Amino acid sequence: MNHKPKTFRNFLAAPLVTFIFLSITGIIFWRIQGDPFMLVTFLYIGIFTAGGMVLFIVLPKKKKTWGRKVSFFMVGGLLLLFGVGLMGRINVQLEGFFFYILAGFYAGTITHYMVAKVIGPIVLNRSWCGWGCWTMMVLDMLPYKKGNGWGTGKRKWLRYPHFATSAGLVLALWFVFDYNIIRNDYDINGLYLFVAGNGLYYMSGIGLAFMFKYNRAFCKYICPITFF
Repeated sequence: MNHKPKTFRNFLAAPLVTFIFLSITGIIFWRIQGDPFMLVTFLYIGIFTAGGMVLFIVLPKKKKTWGRKVSFFMVGGLLLLFGVGLMGRINVQLEGFFFYILAGFYAGTITHYMVAKVIGPIVLNRSWCGWGCWTMMVLDMLPYKKGNGWGTGKRKWLRYPHFATSAGLVLALWFVFDYNIIRNDYDINGLYLFVAGNGLYYMSGIGLAFMFKYNRAFCKYICPITFF
């Protein structure tokens, strides 16, 4: 059987397509919203995501993970601390997405979800999960790089009740407790929900990693984003 040789050009396609897609996305949002910061943000994400991929390609086998770490911390870390989460006080977890949909209010959460987790995967597959996710940024530092085939994928159904639980929590807060995210322009409650949601994700992700000796057990079986 003949196999085509895996050339550098073949590998370069992924970072190149990633950078072009994110650059075009930044231009589109800049023109629609009239905010040049959108273009700067997407160019920044494109540069470090594609750069991390290139490092992964060119570095020797034992150092390849540094490419992924650079991308995780420069993209996921920036968004977590400054871009939207802690400093921006915008809940960009799944619950925040549901809140803004209910409110009929456009915010960074909608942009993030549409690009990274709804439309983006059509073009870039799971590039967000592998190169920009701030949850995986932490889990990737754990020692269990290879999975043990936990349930051989049979427990993937757990993502669906997790998704439903997140949606149910938002609906309860909205309709029962009259919580509205847009009553304050700089909503401290959004920050509380973001921190609480991430805390639960980190605790469950780390617990599953140690339990099943697999860093990505949370991502593969529990993460509700895979619903999309």
